[in-house]
Amino acid sequence: MPRLSADQWVAARIRWEADPLLTFKELGKSLGVSHAAVGQRAKKEGWERDASLQDVARRAQYKADRREFDGKLSPKLSGGSTKKAARELAEDIRADLIERHRADWAEHRQHFRTADIAGDFNIGKSAKIASEMLAIRQKGERAAYGLDEQASTQAPPEPEWTVLIGQKVLIDGQAR
Repeated sequence: MPRLSADQWVAARIRWEADPLLTFKELGKSLGVSHAAVGQRAKKEGWERDASLQDVARRAQYKADRREFDGKLSPKLSGGSTKKAARELAEDIRADLIERHRADWAEHRQHFRTADIAGDFNIGKSAKIASEMLAIRQKGERAAYGLDEQASTQAPPEPEWTVLIGQKVLIDGQAR
């Protein structure tokens, strides 16, 4: 196995500490050394990860937001806290995306009117294909901007139960 230079080990450490999912085995394989060699080096130098995957994702979102709206950030900082400015920036970016999504659907509705769809099967097919494409695009954008992240981490609401004693109940269209 090749001997790595000091610069290569520094780069390897940065990669490992920055990626919460990277293992010594994967890192060793990419460097052409054993995972044991990586582990020994990490122990000797005290490599530590200071962030979870969620922390990295949150910071990456903020960094992407800053890059997207770099010119709009300075007015938000005048006279307020940086925490408030960061929150407002993230909200503005996502509000712009939601507005764009609404405009996309309004445009779809304008191009494919219900009466036209009902009158021509081919227009209906085009409307369906266009709406599916739009839904796929918007789903990807919502994921990229972290808009659906909260929905997936929250537990579903508790079902409401009603106790009926001595009464017939409709289940699947049948009285029971």
